[in-house]
Amino acid sequence: MGLETAALVAVIAASTAIAGTSVISASEQKKAAGESKRATRRQAGKQQELLDSAAARAANEESAATAVATRDAARKRQAALAAGAGGFGSTILTGPSGLGGGQVGGGKTLLGQ
Repeated sequence: MGLETAALVAVIAASTAIAGTSVISASEQKKAAGESKRATRRQAGKQQELLDSAAARAANEESAATAVATRDAARKRQAALAAGAGGFGSTILTGPSGLGGGQVGGGKTLLGQ
């Protein structure tokens, strides 16, 4: 019986070692899975930050383009107004040569006096 007992003890010891390894392996797998989930969350957060910054950059570029277009339109309007501001060569009150070429008092007026 001594040999059978020794064999039985050896089988029990081997089974215990395998079971212990399985417990450690399962614990390590849980730990690795937790670390993997955390890494995935960090990566998703970084990706969201990149998307947000890209959206902000696009909005800034669009805003800048709108500002440039508005400025250019204002300049064109101002140039058109300046070109049209020259007016006519004469008005009712002045002749074509300006103020110096008209009559100096005493003549007829529009009212007939």
